[in-house]
Amino acid sequence: MKKNDSKNCWEYMKCSKTMRGNCEAYTEGYGKECWLLPKYNFKGCPAHTDSCFNCPWYKKNNSA
Repeated sequence: MKKNDSKNCWEYMKCSKTMRGNCEAYTEGYGKECWLLPKYNFKGCPAHTDSCFNCPWYKKNNSA
């Protein structure tokens, strides 16, 4: 992750308060590294993909 990036995934993805309330990354405090959640529920995520590897947030923070 970029050291000077203070955003969380829900800020980057511009999630509404309603979406955040239903998001495990938000409720469990994994906004910087949501892909580390053991059973992440993608429902309601604006980047909803079949894999974190396809998510813009993941790609932004895990590119070489």
